[in-house]
Amino acid sequence: IHLVQPLTGTWTWTGPNGYTSANRELDFTAVTVNQNGVFTGTYTDANGCISSITDTIRVQVTQSIPLVQGWNLISTNVLPADSSIATLFNGLNVQEIKTTTAFWEKGQTAVFNGLQTIHSGAGYFVNMNSAGTLQITGFINQSGLSVTALKTGWNLIGCPYQASSAIASLLNTTNSIELKNFDGFWMPNAITNSITTIDPGKGYFIQKK
Repeated sequence: IHLVQPLTGTWTWTGPNGYTSANRELDFTAVTVNQNGVFTGTYTDANGCISSITDTIRVQVTQSIPLVQGWNLISTNVLPADSSIATLFNGLNVQEIKTTTAFWEKGQTAVFNGLQTIHSGAGYFVNMNSAGTLQITGFINQSGLSVTALKTGWNLIGCPYQASSAIASLLNTTNSIELKNFDGFWMPNAITNSITTIDPGKGYFIQKK
């Protein structure tokens, strides 16, 4: 990716993950997840006039989620071109997928399957007849976890992030009571928390205040 700008004047660039540059043009020969996002260039000409431009780099990645036989609690963090269950789980021996409000079941007449698509950042129960690996290719989900958008009480959520995030940086005594999944639980200010991070590929239940 080659972002070319006018030859005269001075440039300053800012971008994702604290990126800065004073070069006139940006040249990324091997784009990584760290370059995903918006780059803003500020141009100052010889007379001190200032203008700015933005360029967006969207990185495609493949997320791999291991699924055990039986029930799994999962989430995805990418935005595929086709998010239908039929496409994403093609080739996997899945029996049932459900949320707190809808479900999809193998062999069920399509009209009775209220759940048809998988949304990035949401949580899902997946019941596998045999173990497999869910692989999803798509653009990086750039949204975060919005606790304020959740309803009071229990919510089924996922991890929208590309890397593990400290629960304590997202939740506290003012917005949550408990977070839990198949691995353990977390409570604000508790000493015996058995999980400390929200991890890509996993789903969670959060009890919001």
